[in-house]
Amino acid sequence: MDKALPTTLGLMLCWVVAGCSAALSGADPQLAPDAGDPSPDQQLIAQPVCGDGTCNGNERCDSCQADCGRCGDPTPSCGDGSCSGEDCASCPADCGACGPVARCGDGRCSYASENCQSCASDCGACNAGGGALYYASANGAGDGKSSTSPFRIADFWKVAKPGDTLLLLDGHYVGASSMINPPDGLAGTDQQPITVMALNDGKVDIDGEGTHRPVTLGGNPHFVLRGFNAHSAGPANAHVVSINRSDYSKVYRVVAWDAAPDGNNNIFGVHNSNFNLLEDCAGFGAARKVFSNAQGGNDLTCRRCFGRWEGNHASGPKHTFATSYNSYRFTCENCIGTWDSILMKQSYDLLEYDGSLVSPLEHFDNYEVDMPLGIFSHDSPDGGNPRETHNKILGSIAFLRASDRWSNGWRTWFGLITMSLPEIEIRDTLAFIEPAAYLAYTTVALEDGGSNNTAHNMTVIGGAGPKIASGWSQSDNYASDNCNQLKADGAIVNPSIAGVQGGATIVNRIVEGKLTDKPLWPWPMNQRILDAMTEAKRKPLDVTQTVFGLCGGQVPAL
Repeated sequence: MDKALPTTLGLMLCWVVAGCSAALSGADPQLAPDAGDPSPDQQLIAQPVCGDGTCNGNERCDSCQADCGRCGDPTPSCGDGSCSGEDCASCPADCGACGPVARCGDGRCSYASENCQSCASDCGACNAGGGALYYASANGAGDGKSSTSPFRIADFWKVAKPGDTLLLLDGHYVGASSMINPPDGLAGTDQQPITVMALNDGKVDIDGEGTHRPVTLGGNPHFVLRGFNAHSAGPANAHVVSINRSDYSKVYRVVAWDAAPDGNNNIFGVHNSNFNLLEDCAGFGAARKVFSNAQGGNDLTCRRCFGRWEGNHASGPKHTFATSYNSYRFTCENCIGTWDSILMKQSYDLLEYDGSLVSPLEHFDNYEVDMPLGIFSHDSPDGGNPRETHNKILGSIAFLRASDRWSNGWRTWFGLITMSLPEIEIRDTLAFIEPAAYLAYTTVALEDGGSNNTAHNMTVIGGAGPKIASGWSQSDNYASDNCNQLKADGAIVNPSIAGVQGGATIVNRIVEGKLTDKPLWPWPMNQRILDAMTEAKRKPLDVTQTVFGLCGGQVPAL
């Protein structure tokens, strides 16, 4: 079962630090409760005025972080070294210089200036399948054959056939007829997929309102989804974006957030489906797992995906990227994961997936989380399923800053990156805990789970350092409890220690397991994520600035 505790970590340190070695304890660290952490953002979400950019009325730091900031944080000001409430244009001193001007062909669909009509190479062609082209809007009542006569999304399923495309016009989509939920059995083909895409990236908002399932492919192979936002799924077991029994489907540039806060759910959930792709996607908010390929979600690739775990009060393991559970051959290429449990209640009783209390009763305080397995981690297979996962974590980043909340009910941090099964490859991957913060937390925990496990070109900064079993093959890894040798701009993703290249180089894109010459930075979905978090009443996170600032650097000229 998914709720089973993992094997107790019996890990051995096998790390070489450039020019020195670090003695790290193999004992599981004990966590101290974060008693000074602010109250959860659940209160914030429920208040309609919170998020308007002004801290006024009854709003306070403990009830509206989006407007008032975290309790104890100083008032943001340009030049204070923190990019908070600012951007590259208003404060380059804190946020770094603005990135290059968008141009067609740079691999980034800039929704301020590009769409499928003006730049198909970046945004995808409006009618790549070659079939009929239809239009839908949030309140459409037409025949769907032109942008001036759109129908509802649900009307498309009645006419859709392989190769057809539904273009979604800008708007806020609510109600059952505006969810992306094709009937079981509707399918495209390898050469003629069925496509549902936003005409303008980020301008389409599929809102489940806590009642509906925003995006569900169930028995729908060869679908393409592209360019919209989706959020607020319900009921408790609903995923925001669900792919089930739908092989060879592809999801591009979708930002999704907030399933129910107390259920067995995912932001992106892929199950009983083979050879699917999530590319340039982002997920955050309430969910048990942000990205998951459990129960037969085989051969899934997450490419340039960003995830942040924020809260869930149900029993069972919690992950940002759940890389396998009775599923195999998962690949993460240039993924970024983090953890900030801002949606956790300070005090609560643990729930079953149906909303009832677990028996015997389990009570949690200090924002603790039940079974937090990590940012990149897996669940152990059950039911006699094979243990050999053949998973790959390539060119990826897991980080935890001092300002990010981490408290858990096991009293033990199992690592930003936690792996204990056979046939796992980790390469050019960064695990970062802000130095001098969370000193008891293991940064990387790799147990000797079997044969053919490799960890090469890793950078591990902060926390209690790495704990790696001797059965893992290792080379060119760099570990330190501080950033003293990594202060130059860009060093966190391209480290040179005492003039010698080492650790994780995360500069160019990885595609189909191969390093390309195409630049990864600035993060392709940076502005989409900023705007989606603002819409979701979160304090926006600038991915590019955050990553390059992890060791105190600034974004270099890109």
